[in-house]
Amino acid sequence: GVVVIVPNPGGELLPDLVALTVGTQDESVRTLAVGGCARLATDEEGGRLPAADRAQALSQLLRLNLNQSQKRLILAGLGGIKSGDSLSAVVALLEDPSVRAEAAQAVIRLAAAAPGHPSAATALARVIETVQETATVAEARKVLQQVETFADSITSWKLAGPYRQEGKNYSELFGIAFPPEAPDDRVQWRS
Repeated sequence: GVVVIVPNPGGELLPDLVALTVGTQDESVRTLAVGGCARLATDEEGGRLPAADRAQALSQLLRLNLNQSQKRLILAGLGGIKSGDSLSAVVALLEDPSVRAEAAQAVIRLAAAAPGHPSAATALARVIETVQETATVAEARKVLQQVETFADSITSWKLAGPYRQEGKNYSELFGIAFPPEAPDDRVQWRS
């Protein structure tokens, strides 16, 4: 096969690159493709895809028989996608001794970025239980304290829009019922 490098490919190529990764038996191509998936999933251009989709794409690769360096590439990617799906996938890698240290750092990074996420405390507790490295355990405990501070706070929001209407100023827009206020309209909510 031939690998083509496209500048600024954007997130729309992520599914194709995942398919290439899944379909190849050549380890060198797979490693390049895994690295490309991780970069696309965390790149600014990849941000066009919802975080959950990017995390799901990388999580799908974890079902493959990957070597240690490939798993590390995926961990690097998942660690840069702030979503519950990323956190769940990374926690599962704590069970793999070959990448446990990297998985622990990714859990800490993700939990610190989203202290109000419902599974952040559980994920950090799992790091504390499984990791032997004293500095990592201390860092996980520190972040766990921050997470517990936010336990009673709303830290995750969903939004839709922006909604505009030509010729209306901000005060006139308040009286207009936009799609989120109409029960039959389909609305694209995002975190």
